[in-house]
Amino acid sequence: MCLGIPMQIRDIDGFNARCEAKGVERDVSLFMMQDQPLQPGDFVVVHVGYAIQKITPGEARSAWELYDQMLDAGHA
Repeated sequence: MCLGIPMQIRDIDGFNARCEAKGVERDVSLFMMQDQPLQPGDFVVVHVGYAIQKITPGEARSAWELYDQMLDAGHA
């Protein structure tokens, strides 16, 4: 199973971005999305270090709510 993580772009330097999710920051490649206009504050889905899709803040929030439910169910 593949899992994409919603992250918010904090800073962009060329095809690289510093992204954050739930207090965790990672360097992410924007190379696969070079045809998309991206800016700090945007949300992207990150898979194995690459941004693969731009999403809305609501979509990011919904995904995290679902992930949190899955994590809670695993601890029950």
